Amino acid sequence: MVLGCTMGLIEMHSVLNHQQESDEEAEALASDVMQKERDMIESMCRYL
Repeated sequence: MVLGCTMGLIEMHSVLNHQQESDEEAEALASDVMQKERDMIESMCRYL
């Protein structure tokens, strides 16, 4: 699960970096998703 969250985080970061025209709402949603992915990774690392 950690690997899947990490891959999702990397993919979202890549999309944001390559997106030339995006509206502020989409960027805010993407940032929110990325933060949730980071939070999930941190919470799952306790069990490793």
